[in-house]
Amino acid sequence: MIVRPTTLPDEFVLGYVGRFMQMNAARTRNDAMALITGWTDANVGSQDAESPVERFSRVAGMDVSTFVCMHTLLPFNRGIAHKYIDEPYGSPRYGHLLRLMALRRARPHAYFCQACVDEDATFWGSTYWRREHQLPGMFWCTKHGDPLCCTTDPDAFDQPPSAWSCRAETVNPSWVKGLKNSPVIQRFLTISSEMLSRPRPLDANTVSQVVYKRARLMGLHAGSRVPSRALVSDRVKRSFDPLWVDSVLPGLLDKPAGTICRPLDWTELGRRDYSDPVAYAAVLSVLFDSADDGLRAICTPARPRLKSTEQRSPRREVGAD
Repeated sequence: MIVRPTTLPDEFVLGYVGRFMQMNAARTRNDAMALITGWTDANVGSQDAESPVERFSRVAGMDVSTFVCMHTLLPFNRGIAHKYIDEPYGSPRYGHLLRLMALRRARPHAYFCQACVDEDATFWGSTYWRREHQLPGMFWCTKHGDPLCCTTDPDAFDQPPSAWSCRAETVNPSWVKGLKNSPVIQRFLTISSEMLSRPRPLDANTVSQVVYKRARLMGLHAGSRVPSRALVSDRVKRSFDPLWVDSVLPGLLDKPAGTICRPLDWTELGRRDYSDPVAYAAVLSVLFDSADDGLRAICTPARPRLKSTEQRSPRREVGAD
């Protein structure tokens, strides 16, 4: 028998596994996975091809799509895609993506809010890791407004955030105050949160058309191989706080002005299975005056793609995914 934790609101999947470890005295993630595999095989039937996240959903008593949408970062990491855009996250067609991406983080370190920890200890009797706090560029709690705390330990999620309260570093409050007053950062976070909340990815074909047309309308480079206008990447570099940019788009600060930066300048758009959600969110944040305007534009259905048998007119190349 195992103890099966009930999922908590916006609980991050890696933190859920950590709570399972604590409740079942599993010393390592491998030990926890062995317990989970044994339980699912005995109670659900042998599913050799199942990914770990599918097994976690069964332990949690949830269907796979709901668990993936509510507790993983897959809806953000694959928020804009070319394949399976009509399939809900976690559907059977997502099998290989669930194995590859469902447990993937969106940034390297683990973040938590101390005010949330204090409230959780009182309300739930334990503390847990929130998924929203793990989004790139998120350095304060949207509920309390407090700077987040950060630990660089690679196994941080194996323990509850309360275990790190005395060891984690708090993000600089003065810096966070400036970030909270930045409209472009607010737009970035709103767009990112919308991606995270969606049951299916946005169509990369639609988003690429929006970016191309909007950039051209604003007199920015889009499509041609040799830049003939100001670059979107230079606009992004100027628009965001430098330290924030360095944490979210590493390497951009070192880019010389006037040189192409992939994927911000869209030099290979449409050539991969999914597109970089961080780059899309950053570019949309500087191309539109409000997050709502940007979201309305990218959520509008795209024009149908031409079939291979139809005659294609010459078109510009719209850049990289």
